[in-house]
Amino acid sequence: MVRENEPMGSQQILVTGEYWHEDFSGLISSSSALITLCPVEKIQQMTGAENFDLIVVAQGRREVIDSETVEHLQSVFATTPLVALLGTWCEGEVRSGTPWPGIPRVYWHQWEGRFEQFLQCLDADEIHSWQLPATATAADRIAAPGPHFGDENFEGIVAVSAWTKTQYAMIEDALTAFGAQCSWVERATWDGTAKSLVKAVVLDDDSMTSDLETRVKWVLSTFGQVPLVLTLGFPRKDEIEALKELGVKAVVSKPFKLGDLKQALMLATNSTKVSQ
Repeated sequence: MVRENEPMGSQQILVTGEYWHEDFSGLISSSSALITLCPVEKIQQMTGAENFDLIVVAQGRREVIDSETVEHLQSVFATTPLVALLGTWCEGEVRSGTPWPGIPRVYWHQWEGRFEQFLQCLDADEIHSWQLPATATAADRIAAPGPHFGDENFEGIVAVSAWTKTQYAMIEDALTAFGAQCSWVERATWDGTAKSLVKAVVLDDDSMTSDLETRVKWVLSTFGQVPLVLTLGFPRKDEIEALKELGVKAVVSKPFKLGDLKQALMLATNSTKVSQ
């Protein structure tokens, strides 16, 4: 087993499976938690004497990690939450494969925000949905309390770029759920006063296209240093990297949970404050 990132007092995370896969590049190594990397072939040697706050089984393609490995981990670490970190090629496994039962599935493009939420819950001694038993239903996990961001709400406006009223309303509903005020970019008049009230921009689209790149560049030129968060359907790694090179602060994969969008906005606006 190999240890990485060893600051005192950090959460203890066991990671096994295909953690070297290209889809997971940078996701695990960028964490401040104390990471133990354990090859799959050594999992059967683990006795449960080690203490971990989370077990992550990384799988780049469906059915690469056998269910016996997962069942052994669940048996010897019965009280430790276990999640599946999944690559692009696992996205259809629920419909046409044999996913591990009772284990939360987190795709690589969802990982950073949801893992950060889990760490925040640990720090606050709160229960996260990952800590529910394997028998918990999808409804149970949705209803489980998530991380709290104090009582902070967005004081300024979140400008929403969307092609249709339906798309705008969907994003508006999500944003107003945690106190944000919204304005539709394509329908508003953006004079100097109006733009000064904008705290963040959320741009909604379905897929990566040249039209999307044009929209991103237009939004960035219109709103300057205001952080831009993009919601996109099942993005690929190269697409996210290209969007971030354009200046997008975060990409939230659709369908998303409310916490995913709020986490992305909070991190984007906070990082902008720090850099100013």
